Order: sequence, then C-alpha cells, then structure tokens
Amino acid sequence: MPKADSAKTASELKFTKFYIIYFVIFFVVMSLFGVYYSLQNRNGNETVSICETNPTLETKELVIDKVTLTAEVAASQSEKYKGLSGRTCIDEDRAMLFDYDSPGNYCFVMRDMNFPIDMVWLDEGRKVITIKDNAIPENYPAESYCPDGQAKYIVEVAAGLANKLGWSAGKQFEF
Repeated sequence: MPKADSAKTASELKFTKFYIIYFVIFFVVMSLFGVYYSLQNRNGNETVSICETNPTLETKELVIDKVTLTAEVAASQSEKYKGLSGRTCIDEDRAMLFDYDSPGNYCFVMRDMNFPIDMVWLDEGRKVITIKDNAIPENYPAESYCPDGQAKYIVEVAAGLANKLGWSAGKQFEF
C-alpha cells in the first residue's frame, strides 16, 4: 500500500506543477497584453481604436464647439473616390475630410460602404451649410447626397455624431 500512495503523490505533484506553470504563463501573457494596451492608451482617457485607418493619408485636427476630431484628408481624386469605402467602421473621434480646390456642388453616394455615416458640407469659410445624418449603404445606388449650396469641404463622421454634438448650419469648423 505505501507504494500506491507514493505513486499517487508523484502524480499529484506532476499535476500541480503543470497547473503552476500554466498559471505563470497565463499571467505573463495577460500582463504583456496589459502593457501593450496601456502603451496604446497613454493618457488614460482615450479608447483604443477598433476601426481601421489609412496611414498613408495626411491627417488634420478638426475643431468644432471645443470638440476635436482627427481627420484623414482625402486630397487626390483617387482618395476622394475611395473615401471610407471598404472599411468596417469609423471611430467617434475620427473623420474623413474631403478638400476640394474650389467650391462646388459635390454630391456623394454610399458606394462600397459598410456602415452608416453623417456627411457635413462646409463652405470656403469652413461653416456648415448642409448636414445629411445617417446616410446608409443600403440606399446605394438609388440615392446621392448633395449640399444646399457651394461647398469646398465635406466631413464624414460616424452616424449620429453630428446630432449628438448639436451641429447645425452655420456652425464653424477650425482646421
């Protein structure tokens, strides 16, 4: 009988060692994830982005009513054509800024879009002239969205953001 007890004890030791090693590895891996996310979120009140961006595009800070958005700038014709098409989402602190050389009646469609957005047309002075809230991809190709006047800039943001922040015609953007 003593031999059986020692075999059971050896088996329990191997089992215990396995769990200790497993928990140490688990703790190390979770700690590394924590360090990674804290580096991504240095000031403690930003959220980690879950939406993709295009790192090749220039960015500008847009400010309206003390709210700052980081905007990717679509400047070339191909960048304007693509816009946010093909992406899965846009974060609430991000935007896409379309910058045209001169004011015009620039209409937009939801071609290859995967999520709804708000579209905001700005005049040369960067004041809001038109807002189309909650433009949905399902309306393509039947519907296009146009400004009520000549626009030089168009800002696209997450659906509902313009209403949530109280944007309206005449509001001033700074960038």
